Amino acid sequence: MQLPQKESRLPEENVIPLINIVFLLLIFFMMAGMFTRPMPFEVAPPISTSPEETALDELVVLLGGEGQLALNSRELDLAALPAALQDWPGDLAEQAVQIKADGDVAAGRLMAVLDALRDAGADRVVLLARRESP
Repeated sequence: MQLPQKESRLPEENVIPLINIVFLLLIFFMMAGMFTRPMPFEVAPPISTSPEETALDELVVLLGGEGQLALNSRELDLAALPAALQDWPGDLAEQAVQIKADGDVAAGRLMAVLDALRDAGADRVVLLARRESP
């Protein structure tokens, strides 16, 4: 007795789990890209010679090379800086205000910003710099 031979068919590949993984990765990277705050203008800080690193906190003052000023990604002018700092929910006497200034900013402009910070009640100010590449 001879049995008929079955045709050997390859099972169809199920690609739905692969598609699900790809979409989950896409959603993850889209969300991760939204967590960073865009800077209102480009700032190239001066090069640091200190071996210590400083992490960015919540209160960052950006000072552009052409005199632009921003507080936590919100552009403002020098006269509005003390009022914006007074509206800050934290205590300025306990929190360090970080200044991320362009390396080409005029020293007089930086001093004016420091005076405005002092008038607003900021006790600790940290000037951020970048490390020199080896």
